[in-house]
Amino acid sequence: MPPFRCLQKVLPVLDNFEMALAAAQNAKGDKLAAMQSGVLMIQQQLKSALAETGLEEIVAVGQPFDPNFHEAVSEQESAEVAEGNSSSSCAKATSSRTACCVPPR
Repeated sequence: MPPFRCLQKVLPVLDNFEMALAAAQNAKGDKLAAMQSGVLMIQQQLKSALAETGLEEIVAVGQPFDPNFHEAVSEQESAEVAEGNSSSSCAKATSSRTACCVPPR
């Protein structure tokens, strides 16, 4: 997808986040719960826009560790997770149709 087209999908999400942040300045009580719901909707909007550009979240938790897609931070024993599988995630990684996109640290 051309960069301009990608921006056309993401910029409305940025606008919605800015409106949500402005509304959050005075949110209390029931309005706070409505704000949380609104921010969740914006998160879904962003995920959808990114998916339309070809980006997909790489699920790590509970999956076998793959150094091509996962970055190890530590190793820990767990009765709930099989040895060699990821038990938690510190940062989400995404992949496009052509490459893995892990956020830099």
